Amino acid sequence: DWTLRAYDPAFIAESIAGEHPQTVALVVSQLTSERGAAVIAALPENLRPEVVLKLAELDSVTTEVISDLEEGIAELFGRPVGAETRVGGADAAAKLLNAVARSEGSAILDMLQQRNPDLAFRVRNRMLTFNELVCLDDRGIQTLVREVPTDELVVALKTASEEIKQRIFSNLSKRAVEQLQEEMELSPPLKVSEVEKKQQEIVEIARRLEEEGQLTIEAGANSDVLV
Repeated sequence: DWTLRAYDPAFIAESIAGEHPQTVALVVSQLTSERGAAVIAALPENLRPEVVLKLAELDSVTTEVISDLEEGIAELFGRPVGAETRVGGADAAAKLLNAVARSEGSAILDMLQQRNPDLAFRVRNRMLTFNELVCLDDRGIQTLVREVPTDELVVALKTASEEIKQRIFSNLSKRAVEQLQEEMELSPPLKVSEVEKKQQEIVEIARRLEEEGQLTIEAGANSDVLV
């Protein structure tokens, strides 16, 4: 896969900053969320929102089309030409915005809201974080907790908001709450990145359960979901 692993994000940004925003979005779409966010952060401020908008609007295109759009970029990075590939979309834009700085993400989302409200809503809805699971009703919380092993929930709750903690505790038996709190107190220190990874895994479980019709996630379009 073409991932530009050998290139520094700042170098990538500098190399593509003069290209059309759609070309930049195509390049960013081939990166991980973290590296894509680093490239976005290194781009000129006025270019960032337009690139994310183009990224969110992308779907499946042929690599031949990508090569045509990228012009000299394909040759610069040694992109192999092949069959159809999926790039971008609301999911990719949401993951990237979750990885950028809060202030930058907010500004980009505001622009998306002005340019394409429906697309902005879809991106926001896909930016659900662990703390936003507080939007689940009691039945949804209970359904989710049944799918998450206790040891994983212990990790996720380490940096969770007091609100989501109480929502979860209120949907467990007194004995289960006591056990969970005891394990939280005894659990060893963890890196924030490890906790966030576990929280994201639980969010993905919630998304799966929603797709299966077992619970409903109602993240409002006006929710401030950047952390």
